[in-house]
Amino acid sequence: MLLLKVRIREIAVTLFGAEIRSLPHEDICAAYKIAIYSAGCAVNLLTGYTAMRLGGKFFAACSFALAVLNLLPIRTLDGGCIFETICVRLFPIYADTVVDIVSGTFIFILWLISVYLLLLAGGNISLMLFCMYMFVTLYLGC
Repeated sequence: MLLLKVRIREIAVTLFGAEIRSLPHEDICAAYKIAIYSAGCAVNLLTGYTAMRLGGKFFAACSFALAVLNLLPIRTLDGGCIFETICVRLFPIYADTVVDIVSGTFIFILWLISVYLLLLAGGNISLMLFCMYMFVTLYLGC
């Protein structure tokens, strides 16, 4: 945001990462928004690559997985913000509906994967809890 000369209103640390917000009256063009939302994933990929080169395979795998997860087109994730920015440009009237449907679909797919990992592959419940958190945040307004 600083490189693009977008003024920062606040930086908030949340349960799933950090949120950097611009001033409410800032009018940011679509290309800048996409660049800003892509920056977090780019840092995850760079961190993963660096860790892999230094021999930290587990940390590299976590960084790559976080980058992929964050690029999913779910409204509150960076990928969802990128998807929403593109939808608003392509079909502004239906953008909210399309983003809601795509977000819900991807949350459902992640939930199915979490159930599979939990029941059939002996995984843990962290992905399921993440899906529940995303669902509650997006659709129940909590």
